[in-house]
Amino acid sequence: NVLVSTFLGGNKRDAVCSLSMGPGEEVYVAGFTESRNYPITEGAYDRTYNGAGGYQDDDIFVSKLDKYLSVLMASTFLGGSYTDRCAAIVIDKQKNVFVAGRTCSDVGAVSDFPITPGAFDKDFDQSISSDGTLSKLNGDLSKLLASTFLGGSQGKEDRPHALAVDAKGIVYIADRANHRIR
Repeated sequence: NVLVSTFLGGNKRDAVCSLSMGPGEEVYVAGFTESRNYPITEGAYDRTYNGAGGYQDDDIFVSKLDKYLSVLMASTFLGGSYTDRCAAIVIDKQKNVFVAGRTCSDVGAVSDFPITPGAFDKDFDQSISSDGTLSKLNGDLSKLLASTFLGGSQGKEDRPHALAVDAKGIVYIADRANHRIR
């Protein structure tokens, strides 16, 4: 039996990649969208669709719904000007939201995917492919607390697939890579 169900999206292609339950039984959903009108809430970290508007110029979205899927509590975009995809989402005990994914958002030699000061890896390492990403948002999706690239040598694709956070707050990521990660 289906207990609850809802639609979530805009007027173009939207795809849910991962979901996670928060400590208050709220449902966090992460995916990617080509919809400029994807539902984003007031006070969100990023209220503007960043994709260039071409085929697969997706932005990552992160949305928080109540446990009955009847109220959109918070929703934000996360991304740069080209393809950004989400792979996994996890909520820790402090209600921080971790999102792993990948980006092709490079403008010339510089990426415009949001990377925070002090990041583990500040350099977009790709010339023809995607670089992995890991971002941390607060529980109401209003602040980007940390964000880093995760990747190796140029020309090799980095695609995080799974994500976990242990009780001590240590983050684990499984990546499909054809090379060693720095």
